[in-house]
Amino acid sequence: MVGHYLRNNSWKGSAEKILEFWKGLMCTTIADDLFGRNPFIRNSWDYLHATNSGIADTESARRFWSIFEFAFTPRGVPNMYESVPTWGSKFLNPFTDFLPWWRYDYRQLRSYLSKFVDFPIKTSLEKGQPRLLLTSVDIQDYATPVVFDSYEKLHDASVNDDVTIDTAKEGKSKNSRWFSEYGNSENRHIVFYDGIGPDQVLASALGKYALDHPQIEDKATGTVRQLWDGGYLSNTPLRELLTAHKNYWMEYLRKNRGGSQKSFTRAPELEVYIVNLHPLAPKDIPQDKDLIDDRERVIFYFTIGLRTMNTLRMS
Repeated sequence: MVGHYLRNNSWKGSAEKILEFWKGLMCTTIADDLFGRNPFIRNSWDYLHATNSGIADTESARRFWSIFEFAFTPRGVPNMYESVPTWGSKFLNPFTDFLPWWRYDYRQLRSYLSKFVDFPIKTSLEKGQPRLLLTSVDIQDYATPVVFDSYEKLHDASVNDDVTIDTAKEGKSKNSRWFSEYGNSENRHIVFYDGIGPDQVLASALGKYALDHPQIEDKATGTVRQLWDGGYLSNTPLRELLTAHKNYWMEYLRKNRGGSQKSFTRAPELEVYIVNLHPLAPKDIPQDKDLIDDRERVIFYFTIGLRTMNTLRMS
């Protein structure tokens, strides 16, 4: 949506553009044909469900087998990824090592994104443009998330008290100040990027089984870092949003109005809308493996976001 705004200088039509994007990822499956277009299969499954409540209803079965086809067959999803079977031999376990496990090549998605967005995304407060923040996690040091920002930094990157990196030389464009600082006091990391591009988008979205995760050089340590979806560490990344908002405005006000940063204690108010997709108190108790695994995922991701919000309330 931010890319649409920058291209048209207006939010008008952005919702339609999002729908166009998602429609380009839609495709029919064998399960769609069987359950949706074959009355015999559909009626037979309905009968089995009616006689045995432990069997999923027709729509749930269609969704399950569609996801199975996307994830565990070589078909993949057009415009998103190809599914790549992988075999292991670590323990010579006939129940695991001799069966394929699947990884996913997202090169198609990288190309597809570029059809909708004019990368890189660079915005500024002075031009009244929206700000885009994306979060990722460094799998070699996940003390804090990696935050990619469409707004340029207002300061140079300092590795420690003695060394300052000249961002004008590190960035691809003159006077570039797009970088992310993360880690703790003992292990600081600084990664540079030239605005938000496909690498930053994929770094904020790809899960553990993706092939070719985005990698970026850490100028503080001289190492290459691999980045995964930030949702593993912070879901929803509310803390990162508020921290980035406050830090930017404190520095902006100090630079433009003079005085020390301590003299500005309040940033402009920020309205945040959070849509909870998971019920807080489901009444049913899961009995089969599919529902048990699903409940575990809901608890895991919900509690990450809940801990963040509770911490912010107390701070």
